[in-house]
Amino acid sequence: MPDFFKFLISKPGTALMLTVCFYLGIRSGYFSGLKGYLKKISTKPYLGLFLMICALFFLALFFDLRVLKTLQGINHPLGVLADQLGGYLSKNTVLWITLSSLYLLSFIARHKLSSEILYGVLLATAFTGIVSQITKFIFVRARPYSDLGPFSFFNWDGMRKDMYQSLPSGDVALVAGASFLAFYSVRNLYLKAFLLILPLAAAFFRVVENKHWPSDTLVSIGIGMMVGFLVWDYKKIQV
Repeated sequence: MPDFFKFLISKPGTALMLTVCFYLGIRSGYFSGLKGYLKKISTKPYLGLFLMICALFFLALFFDLRVLKTLQGINHPLGVLADQLGGYLSKNTVLWITLSSLYLLSFIARHKLSSEILYGVLLATAFTGIVSQITKFIFVRARPYSDLGPFSFFNWDGMRKDMYQSLPSGDVALVAGASFLAFYSVRNLYLKAFLLILPLAAAFFRVVENKHWPSDTLVSIGIGMMVGFLVWDYKKIQV
């Protein structure tokens, strides 16, 4: 593989591509109407969704261990397929390179509609990642492989350790942020259904790998749903 492509698929190369993408979006005037949008935005839908996610999380919390074992015991071919798809989607570098490459291609082709949608996808993915990382260090929840059980929260002494960064799943959140922005942007029902499958596959993979509790991935999907809608609501593009 040429050195140029090796650099592109590395973390520094991916960071450079994303920096270029965000810079181009700013220069193209994507945020020109942001001030007016912030003045008229309604917080009620987001508050309602937030409360619903919290309620579902607390309910799921008591079934975490049972659901975890059930999902890990699935041997159906569909389960294997979901695990493989989820494993691919959970490779963050691949996700970022794919999204940034598609945006750059649409920008170079001067296709304004697809450029704005793809830029929105990048923004939703980035904001979802930021929110999920902040949430991790608030709750400091132990992962399933720590053998501390599903009710181990606020492990402040180990907050920098990976084993205490279970809530939420950053990988699932990134996929959910991208998927839900695209979900809101398309009208085709089959494509909408496919987009919903993606974060579910990523969630399945992370649970089966014993890295996250099912309730962690539920919160991740909820964050992606909220952030995706917030970004989409700014432009309201549908194709």
